[in-house]
This record gives sequence, structure tokens and C-alpha cells, in this order.
Amino acid sequence: MCFTQPASAFFAVMAFSTAAFLRYRGHPFRRWQMFAYFGLMEVIQFCSYFWIDQCDSPINKLLTMLAYTHVMYQNISVNAFFLSPEFGVHPDVFKLVTWMAVAGGSMGLITKLPWPVWLGASPTLLDPISKILPDIHSLTKAGTPESCMFENMCAPQVCTFSTPNHLAWSVPVMPPSYFLPNSFLHFFFFFAPTLIMANNLARAIMGMAFITGPVFTMALAARHMDTYKFEWCE
Repeated sequence: MCFTQPASAFFAVMAFSTAAFLRYRGHPFRRWQMFAYFGLMEVIQFCSYFWIDQCDSPINKLLTMLAYTHVMYQNISVNAFFLSPEFGVHPDVFKLVTWMAVAGGSMGLITKLPWPVWLGASPTLLDPISKILPDIHSLTKAGTPESCMFENMCAPQVCTFSTPNHLAWSVPVMPPSYFLPNSFLHFFFFFAPTLIMANNLARAIMGMAFITGPVFTMALAARHMDTYKFEWCE
């Protein structure tokens, strides 16, 4: 809920308080970790407001990458909460989905970003391979219009910036291909495991999360289509 800095502070306190209460009442880690994990996102957003729109600031860039990393691994936390015996899910199913979510998040974080270039490598590092395997794109395509056509939060530079609704993030990512996923992978691992494998209570909660999260956010953000795809907050 990154509509304003005070809103981020409020939801951070609420999330951490809920996590602390559940832990105090003796609930296992998987029951309270999700609230703490999403509370951490609110802390990142709260801090980001101090450097918002300062795209040349190293702190702005750092907070942006922390937020992007958080998004990539949200599915692990969500599935740890919902794919539990209390929701009718076998432990082996939870282990399988967790490792798949780790792989999916890592693909979004490691393979989609031009980090070799950030570390000093040539942007043409992968060009010889790209000539043989066209679906392994050149690093020069990160953040280009071709890459960003079907990607959220995609732009040439790393930055947290303001929009008419709330803060937004931009990160240069590689275009999707047979080897590289787009943001649909996050959607699938966030919602599908619970809706397919958990009990009706968990499905109902996840259905409400879908409506109040991405559906509500997209409907709100779509009023300003120029910044629509940069607004992830839910």
C-alpha cells in the first residue's frame, strides 16, 4: 500500500504487529512470516519516499533493487503461508512448489537483469551466443522498448519515481523469450498453487487477495496509462 509515505508507515506497523502477535501466540514461522515479509516491503517503500524521483541517487537505485528483489521472491512467502497442512496441503506439495517458486524468482532476478553490464562487462557479451540461439538476447536489449512491451516495471534506468497514484519502480530487464519468463510467472506462482491445491477457505482468501490486490491496483493505475505498468503496489 504505497499510496503515500504515511500509508506505508501505517501498513508496516500493522504488518509487523500482526506478525509479532501471531508469534507471541505460538503460531509456527510459516504462519507469521508472510506478514513480516510484506511489512518489509512497506519499510522499503517508506524509505523510498525520502529519495523519490532522485534517479541518479545510489540510495534510490538500491531501494529500487531491494523492492524488485522483494517482488521476485514474494511467491515463496505466500506459498509458505497457504500451502500448509492447515489448508489441506501435503508437505511434499509445499516443498515442490517452494523450490519451483525459488527457481522462478531467481530467473526473474538473475537472468532478466543486465547485471554483468553493471559489473563492468561489455553489453555485447552475449552477442555471439545470440547469433546462434536468438532467444538468448543481447544484453543491449535490456530496458529497450522491445523488452518493455510485455514487461512490468521496465525502463532503461533503475529508479523509484512518483506517479499520480503512488510511487513506482523502473528496472531495465531483458525481453521475454523461450528461456526467459515475463511477469506472468509471478502471477502464476502467487495465485495458482493455492487456488489449485489448497482447501476452499484458502481459495476464498486468495480470491479476495486477487480482487483487492492486482485487480484493484490495475483499475486505479489504469487512469494514468503512461505510468500504469510501473505501479506494482498491492
